Amino acid sequence: MSRPIVLVGGGGHCRSVLNTLADSGREVLGILDLPKNLGQPVLDWEVIGTDDDIPRLAPEADFIITTGFISDPTLRIMLIDRVSLAGGHFATAIAPTASISRYAQVGEGVVVLHGARVNAGVYVGPHCILNTQAVLEHDVEVGCNSHVSTGAILNGGVQLGANSFVGSRSVILQGVSICDATVIGAGSVVRHDIREAGVFYSPSSLEGR
Repeated sequence: MSRPIVLVGGGGHCRSVLNTLADSGREVLGILDLPKNLGQPVLDWEVIGTDDDIPRLAPEADFIITTGFISDPTLRIMLIDRVSLAGGHFATAIAPTASISRYAQVGEGVVVLHGARVNAGVYVGPHCILNTQAVLEHDVEVGCNSHVSTGAILNGGVQLGANSFVGSRSVILQGVSICDATVIGAGSVVRHDIREAGVFYSPSSLEGR
């Protein structure tokens, strides 16, 4: 029997995850957020504590990190570590309209939002976000705590490093490898490997470096 879920982070991404959990019939205990937000409603739930309450809640609930990120994953990494050090366990949130191949592997703490597609042979590392209508084609590998944003497409055999972000409607061409801690701006087309971490924005194409 699954345990209730506590969401860590009460912003916009939290609302998307709450919607997914509600649509999946999962039980949510509440949200942890900043002290100033204690008792505040977030959709049909409320902020029940801060991250200082993680050790207290760890014996009775599982956690999902719902602090989003685009360019800086530091806060998410800190919260993941805090749950782990408290002996906590992580839940996944998978929307009922998402399609995940039986031949794919999805790690703990992963969020897969509505309309996302995960094909055969894909590996999604722990704590990743696959946002609305993201597409991971066959044999893609996504490193821990990376975020594939709305409508982005990772074609067959793409390797995306840990703590990376792929912006909305970006396309990563087949077989491209992208290193850890890389940010790809919205609407980009990545044609070649990216071997040095950084932030890449392009209205047309990224040739790699």
